[in-house]
Amino acid sequence: MRYAMLNNMKFENVGLIDEADRLCGPLNRVKLTWAERLILVYLLNRTGARVERQAMLDTLWADVSPRRTVDVLICRLRKKIASTGAPIVITTLYGVGYHCEIVTL
Repeated sequence: MRYAMLNNMKFENVGLIDEADRLCGPLNRVKLTWAERLILVYLLNRTGARVERQAMLDTLWADVSPRRTVDVLICRLRKKIASTGAPIVITTLYGVGYHCEIVTL
């Protein structure tokens, strides 16, 4: 793995990932799997930018490309984000990849 994991991640003064790998929001905290956290940190570090799916796969999983796995993980992440009320929106860019942004309320 070439991508570093970060603890106590905060964006715009909102604690998003705590020391126990939980996604934190105003409504709830949910445990993230290792792969969910890896993808979320990758996307959050590129907030506002277009993230190409293949570039993400190459960076996070250099030797193996779990193509459909990423789609499933993004789906699970969206559900967890919604359940916490965290101000994160992950949009699919059809045929390209993803876009992640922090929404200010």
